[in-house]
Formats: sequence, C-alpha cells, structure tokens
Amino acid sequence: MTSRLNRTLVLTLDAFGTLFTPKEPIARQYLHQAVKLGFAPVEEEELQTSFKRAFKYHSSRHPNYGKASGMDASVWWANIIQDTFSPFSSPSNPIPDSLVPDLLKRFSSDEGYRLYDDVLPLLKSIHKSNNPNEPISSRSWPWHQTIVGVTTNSDHRVPSILSSLGLDISNCLESESPVDSPDLDSDIQFTILSYDVGAEKPGPRIFNAAKEMSSPCFKHGNGLAAAYPHSGNAASSEDKTYLHVGDDLDKDVVGAQQAGWNSVLIDRKGQHAAHSGDPMAVISVPFPKSSQSGRLASYQVIKDLRALVNWHR
Repeated sequence: MTSRLNRTLVLTLDAFGTLFTPKEPIARQYLHQAVKLGFAPVEEEELQTSFKRAFKYHSSRHPNYGKASGMDASVWWANIIQDTFSPFSSPSNPIPDSLVPDLLKRFSSDEGYRLYDDVLPLLKSIHKSNNPNEPISSRSWPWHQTIVGVTTNSDHRVPSILSSLGLDISNCLESESPVDSPDLDSDIQFTILSYDVGAEKPGPRIFNAAKEMSSPCFKHGNGLAAAYPHSGNAASSEDKTYLHVGDDLDKDVVGAQQAGWNSVLIDRKGQHAAHSGDPMAVISVPFPKSSQSGRLASYQVIKDLRALVNWHR
C-alpha cells in the first residue's frame, strides 16, 4: 500500500452495467409507457424479443449508435423503438406519436436508470484520498491521487444520465488556469463516448482516446506537485497507472489489456467466478476458450466496486 500511495491512478469505468442499470427491464418500461399512451398491451417477453431483434439489426446495419452511417444517435434509437413496436401495431392500434420522444427522454435520465449501490461508496473513498489535507493514515483508498473517467460504448445520453443520478461531471479540458490542479472534487473528470470517438470497445482506439483525454488532467503539474508534496511531480508518466473496469469480458477486459491498460471485470452476479464469502476479494480467473483473449492468460474479477481498494497489478 505504501508504494501505491506515491502513484497516480487513471481509473476509467464503463457506464451501462457498471455504474448504472435500468430501474426495471427495458421492455417493461417500454410497454408501460406505450400502454399509458393508449397502445394495446402485449406480452413483455414478446416485446423484449422484438427489442433485441431491432437492436441487433440496427447495430449491424448502422454501427456505433448510427455514427458509422452519419446518423444522429437519437434517430438511431427512434428507429429501434419504432421497429420494436411495429410487429404489434395496426391501423386500429398505431404507435402513439409521443412514444418515441417520451422514451428517449426517459432513458436519458434517472427516470429510466438507477446507480448500483457500490458506486457512491467507491467515489467517496476516492474523494477522501484525493484530499491533500486528509492524513494518509485515515485513507482506505490506496492511491495518492486518482483521476476518474468514463469510457463506454454509448452516445451523448451518458453524461446527462450520470448527472441526473447525482454524480458531478467535470472536464479536464475546461480548466483555463495555468496553475490550477484538476477538479478532483468532482466524481468524473472526463467522459469518453464511442459515438464521439468514432470507434467502439474492444478496439484500442477508444482506450487510446481515454488516455489522451486524461492527459490534460496532468497538464498543471506545478499545481499538482504543490497539492501533493509527497509524490513529487504527480504528472510524470512513470507515476501513472491506467486501469479500466467494466462488465463485459471481451469489450472491457480483453480490449483494455490489448490496448496496454490494466483491467478488471465487475461481476456482481458471480457469472464468471465463484466468489468467496468476502465481497472485497479480487479473484484471478483463466480466460475461457470462447473469449477473444488471444495470448492473455488470466483476468481479475470483483463482485463489488469497493473491492478495487484491494486491486494491484
């Protein structure tokens, strides 16, 4: 722990399935809103099947939420919503005019999503460690300084969702002072969206973009050194460790490692590893043959984001 207190961690987190999840199954929320607007009820399972079919079709034909086809993400989602309900519509049971805008609005905020219970405790620990006035002996988070980002395959909705869920989102690029240190009081210092980058995980381009985006967080080296006198120049490259955490084995874990990052799988349901009775354990697991791991031998798994306190390379 002592050695890590002299280092800086760049921690990026996936969004959907890692930081937040739907309040109720997506098909159930779609159906509830449609029926509320006068659409005839259908079986939730049938609507779920239709949604998956529409999502798969449009993801294949217009990848990356429509970005690959020059399509606005809201249009891409509107097409999915229309195709989800089309099999159940008829002249006497048309898709309500306001259904698409209502669902787009719902799934752009806390109306449709909730934070996982372990997110705020993790961020609280990081905040405490980032406070230079906090005695080292009282910190549970083992890194002297942590820059937190979000790296996710998604569109422009993610920042608004996170903000509506109560997280404070900032951007290192927005700092104008030549001496100010990054806004480490915020929960998220930068956000990387596949739609903006034009590339999705597991490809290396989005992880390279995340590393580039984190660089401005260190551009005020003098300010950081003054705030963290124990670590010398906190912006030096040899003092930085890059870690990505997500819930998809190939996209988050394999993709990050192949891009030169460390990675950890968040597996709250225990689908990838038989967790011990300790929810704070970090478990090493061999890659399954079905993964895209190539020559990579094993990966690390946690059941709770708070277990990152025990992570090490």
